[in-house]
Amino acid sequence: MLDFPDLINFFTSCFNNVNPTITSKGSGDSEKTDVSYNLLGLMVETLTLIANKLLNSDPQQTELFFLEYGVEQLIDIMAANVYKLNEMAILLYCFVQSTNNSHLRVLQKLADKLAVRHRGVLPAFLTRLFLFENEEQMSNEVYNFYLEHAGRGLHNSSPITRTKCITVLSYLSRIRLEPILPLVHLLRK
Repeated sequence: MLDFPDLINFFTSCFNNVNPTITSKGSGDSEKTDVSYNLLGLMVETLTLIANKLLNSDPQQTELFFLEYGVEQLIDIMAANVYKLNEMAILLYCFVQSTNNSHLRVLQKLADKLAVRHRGVLPAFLTRLFLFENEEQMSNEVYNFYLEHAGRGLHNSSPITRTKCITVLSYLSRIRLEPILPLVHLLRK
């Protein structure tokens, strides 16, 4: 676990330097080499496998180290490039247990980090991360976090940000509709 900061530094350096649209095709004449692979996707898949092994060996230490050393670096990369965000969002939940409390800790760290320089990107993160939530067992705290930040985003003038917020509210309405109804008047702007 002590090597975790070095591991994250290595991968964040790779993520920073990779062009997200570059694909690679192997050499030779086999079925595997005929397929083109997205390099960013392969890097995310590799780090996901490492995260799962670390999480299986020591869940609490993995989560602690990730929240302390890894999450902020990954957020910076994703906030700067929407394509990378779409590919890499899964990494924010790979290093933590699949519980409401763990997800809430990541979401709060995300909101704190993005509030400084990238406030308008938070709804894009939320739309991606909501896909990894267990809707049937979502706690009130996690629900309220999504609701609060989606509601704030509706006041934004950017149509892209507003659309992302509407998407989050749409997801939330499948769970509980009542808390969303007071926000309907904001959709007319």
